[in-house]
Amino acid sequence: MEKIHSTKEIPADEVDVQPGQTEEALGRENTHPPDAHGEYQRAISPRQIHVISLGANIGSGVLIATGKGLSNAGPLGAIFAYGMVASAVFAVFQVLGEMTIAFPTSGNFIDYADRFVHPSLAFAAGFAEWLGWCAVLGSEAVFFSLIVQQWTDAVPEAVWITLFILATAVLFSFPIKWFAWYEYVTSVVKLFGVIMFLVIDFAIILGAGPKGRRHTGETWREGPLFKNGFGGFSSASLLALWAMADQVFVMIMGGETTSPRLAIARAAKTVPVRVATIYLLTVIFAGILVDSDDPQLFGGSAIAQSPHTIAMEAAGIYGIDQFLRVIILLSVFGFGAEGIYIASRILRAMSHQRLIPAFLAAKVDSRGRPLWSLAITGAVSIALTYINLSGTGVTIFTWLSSITASAFFIVWIVISITSLRFHSALKKQNDKLFTEVFAWRCWYWPGPTIWLLTVSLLLFICCIYSGLYPLGTQDASAENFFQYNIGVVVVVTFTIAHKFIYRSKIRHPTSVDLTTGRRTLQADEIAMLRQYYSRPPWIRALAYFKFW
Repeated sequence: MEKIHSTKEIPADEVDVQPGQTEEALGRENTHPPDAHGEYQRAISPRQIHVISLGANIGSGVLIATGKGLSNAGPLGAIFAYGMVASAVFAVFQVLGEMTIAFPTSGNFIDYADRFVHPSLAFAAGFAEWLGWCAVLGSEAVFFSLIVQQWTDAVPEAVWITLFILATAVLFSFPIKWFAWYEYVTSVVKLFGVIMFLVIDFAIILGAGPKGRRHTGETWREGPLFKNGFGGFSSASLLALWAMADQVFVMIMGGETTSPRLAIARAAKTVPVRVATIYLLTVIFAGILVDSDDPQLFGGSAIAQSPHTIAMEAAGIYGIDQFLRVIILLSVFGFGAEGIYIASRILRAMSHQRLIPAFLAAKVDSRGRPLWSLAITGAVSIALTYINLSGTGVTIFTWLSSITASAFFIVWIVISITSLRFHSALKKQNDKLFTEVFAWRCWYWPGPTIWLLTVSLLLFICCIYSGLYPLGTQDASAENFFQYNIGVVVVVTFTIAHKFIYRSKIRHPTSVDLTTGRRTLQADEIAMLRQYYSRPPWIRALAYFKFW
């Protein structure tokens, strides 16, 4: 929520940066001197952050895995599960956004948990996020091989996985601006692609296609609205968490953008709306067009297909499904690359803050790349990726997505606790952060923080329940339990070990650091924002929809 404290001032997230404007024109942050470990280059523009935030989350989670959520929970159960997680994404952006805009440090929520709460809690969040994103490369490789096998099965799966890894390695051999531009371009393609398929789905519902018929909700009337009880809801919720919860990716990029105030505030408004709209429409349309018992859905007896392609084939629409597969391939590669990017930045932040030994991954080269962090992250991610060769795609996907999902709700719990302590520190030290010009504040705090913590704890219950009572089996087993809870077990074990090794202590709100890394807007940016206020509201609103 914007708090405007002077006449005719406008929110910075409505400002469109003009060509040629530099960081100097957008204000500088109050930071410590250059570090001996090297520093990131602020090479990602607010426009790139905006577009990447719109399209980065469009991948296998929305194009394929929503079908598994539909199959497990039924049409209405899937809507409730995805809607709950989408509401938590909104809370994440509100809660984390205000801290990121005030302190756009490279460590992001790890830094905040360390300085406002406890170093071991920061380690828990960082290690969970790092492990979860390392697993993303492997889970995306599952979908990559599944899609390619729909074209040909003449090439061994190991070859496709190796090509997938090599392409990712090549992308990260270049400076960060190359990664930003790749994510920018593919985000535009994915965004328009998914909009096109949603329009086609809507047309098929109305009867489009040579074999088309009008759909009047027969899948809802004739089939169960909820499937598998709380177990189905739990499974769908964890799938939704795996698919949607990577939004802290945008916040972490704030440490490498030229204008965090502009980029992050804009993302905090647009991303939750985009996530909810795309995912909920996909789940609703899929539930209307495809029976939840269809074996072609991911996890069924046949090769996994997207609900979009199943609906188009049933309507006699051919050819477009091939384009969809191309979009999916771009999506899974982009999402896999995001996994390496964010995991390497997380590991570097942990090393830089000495939550782990600094020599492991703190170094950043002259081109702004954390090479040792990339190497370690890449090695672990590659190992998890090649595990795909040891079992079926669905089984391995369940292991990898469970690691990622459990990591994400652990991070959400840490972010909630950190937000409470952050506000406590501001109050105890009588800090006037939210009275500064163009200050950005969480909407109706502490509402979003409490809701985020509540949803996170419910997701933890879902994780435990799914491990004890997995779908498709009546008997509890250690293998099933660890399949869903391995991420929680690993993170908790490592965090306890970290506490005993480092003997770290809790931070007191009266003495925490509210200065280092704090970004204060300078006169040039304030003047630019005041000038922009004279523009009509509809012109300012267009800035949210521009892609250039």
